[in-house]
Amino acid sequence: GEVVEFPKFHTVATYGHAAAAGAMGVGAYAYDELLIPEGFTAPGPVDIWFDALGSRLSQVETRLKPDFSAIDGIDTTFFGADSDGTGFPNFFGTSASAPVAAAVGALVLEIAGGPGSLTPDELRATLMSTASPHDLDLWSIDADASLRPVTLKVEVDADASKVAVSDTETI
Repeated sequence: GEVVEFPKFHTVATYGHAAAAGAMGVGAYAYDELLIPEGFTAPGPVDIWFDALGSRLSQVETRLKPDFSAIDGIDTTFFGADSDGTGFPNFFGTSASAPVAAAVGALVLEIAGGPGSLTPDELRATLMSTASPHDLDLWSIDADASLRPVTLKVEVDADASKVAVSDTETI
């Protein structure tokens, strides 16, 4: 087989529920290699050719997916191989990164006032606007190499009608 130094991003692999218009599709980056997305993370976009009933659309709908990414390769206590020598097995894949993104979303909702304090669109916008921008095209000269761990400052006004999230410092 062919040995590939970097993943190939010329084939769209996002489909099904992750490509749904209202879904928050999540990509994956290894916790220790934040500049290169995991090889199984599809860069999108996703072209939708048929409606929910299977009828062809008059115009193709293009959806920019994934909406954001989170880390995978986290330590677990129950399965996988210990790839980083910590004594705990590591869990890779979007099945690992999606719960990490959900946990961040839950923390944002908690700070905003709890369930119902933000609409799904507001939560998506908050998560997308506070993520480090990254071009999934590894060969693009416009790729953002400024990814870095950050501490987020979350501010909520008294009646929880506005939530602001900002990058306070590099850690």
